[in-house]
Amino acid sequence: MFKIFQILTFFLLLYTTWVWAGIRNSFHSAVQGVAILLFLMMLAVPWLIKGHKKGVFSAHISRLFRDPFFIGGALFMSYLVVQWINSGREMIFNLNQAKWSYLPPRYPGLPFSMQSKEALQIITWFFPAWVLGSTIRSGLFEPAFLVRILRVTVYSAGLLALFGVVQFISGTGSIYWITPLDCDFFASFGYSNHAASFFILTGALSAGFVLRECAVEWYLVRKLKLTVFVMILILALIGASFSLSRMGVLMAAGLLIFIIVYSTILLWPKFTPAIRVNYFAVLAAVIILLGMFVWNTGWDKIESQFAPKKTGLVKKGTAIEKIISKLGDRPVLALAAWRIWKDNKLYGVGGWGFRHFVGFYVSQGNWNSLKADGRANTHCDLLQFLAEFGMMGGCLLLFCTIVLFFGFIKVFRWRNPMTVMPLAGVSLVFIHSLIDLPFRCPAIMYTLVVIITAVPVIFLPDPQARED
Repeated sequence: MFKIFQILTFFLLLYTTWVWAGIRNSFHSAVQGVAILLFLMMLAVPWLIKGHKKGVFSAHISRLFRDPFFIGGALFMSYLVVQWINSGREMIFNLNQAKWSYLPPRYPGLPFSMQSKEALQIITWFFPAWVLGSTIRSGLFEPAFLVRILRVTVYSAGLLALFGVVQFISGTGSIYWITPLDCDFFASFGYSNHAASFFILTGALSAGFVLRECAVEWYLVRKLKLTVFVMILILALIGASFSLSRMGVLMAAGLLIFIIVYSTILLWPKFTPAIRVNYFAVLAAVIILLGMFVWNTGWDKIESQFAPKKTGLVKKGTAIEKIISKLGDRPVLALAAWRIWKDNKLYGVGGWGFRHFVGFYVSQGNWNSLKADGRANTHCDLLQFLAEFGMMGGCLLLFCTIVLFFGFIKVFRWRNPMTVMPLAGVSLVFIHSLIDLPFRCPAIMYTLVVIITAVPVIFLPDPQARED
């Protein structure tokens, strides 16, 4: 029974990563079934395994209900369900005011959403993340198994990056060589910025495994595993660059510099003079080979992403709106999201509600341009969630995030690469979320939740106390 529990956990994480990154509803239904089953098993596994032994089940349930992440997540999911139930606002033309507007929600005074299908999609994205995090924090998994989860996550990311590189080099315009897309994509990610954040996150985790292997005496280092993790790190950095996300290229460069500086500080006292020479020689060779590969296979496409682009925005309105329009469409969207929230402070406008309201908060000319570009999102997760969930839902989501970070910080040690490097990757994703939408991607959400909940459980202060 417990093996099935573990297999379902692997499936939930890996299937989401490989199949459209969890974005496509038609492929995401399997994840929901597994998430529901995993949730029920999380509640019942102690009773099923240990039978009717007195106190086992009640102790497990008590531990769950003492977990602030479980409680906060349950309240947030309940909030999303209320938004979903109270959905279905229709647009009408108000003859008295001579303008378009939305009818009041079905149950005024309660959280609402615009469309039932859209609100349900948000639930299906967040529910598995809550289940994964709660399962790991419940204590049902041994630290050795959680190490295995992180290791498999890294292996899977390496294979996915390799698949993406082959797909990129082939020049295909169809994701999986099957479905044509008229935008940049990489591997299983139909949106380039999602791919960038995912491979930065998993690349940082693989760097943690690399340095974990090196943090012992050289004769104890497992050379094969070290080589595999180094190759995965390289593939992840290439994947972040070949995603053709400008932020992905910058984050890859920043992560590489941080790895070099941190690894030098961490490992320098442990190295003999001969090993130090070899270290710099290998480091230089890796950087040169990585640079040559990127230069010869994708540099032209990467360089084109940094060329100035016309936004088509209309430079009219107030002075601040004129300045914002010159900076591109994202500041315009961010300002619109802020105004939407100011008019719906407590409850927000529901999942995907921003796209329905943004037209009321920008000029007609800008709305025509944004609509033509398909701008359904703010491109700032903080403002997106604030506009859609309001203060109530936003505070619940923020509470769960703080709980996870607090648990991570408690075990953080500067000299333990398995806390430093994952935190570096998670931090970069959160920084990216200020100017884009990494948390609009289930694959990123689930991977990040697994990393930030598993590391505190498997924290190993002694690098030599490792699991095989």
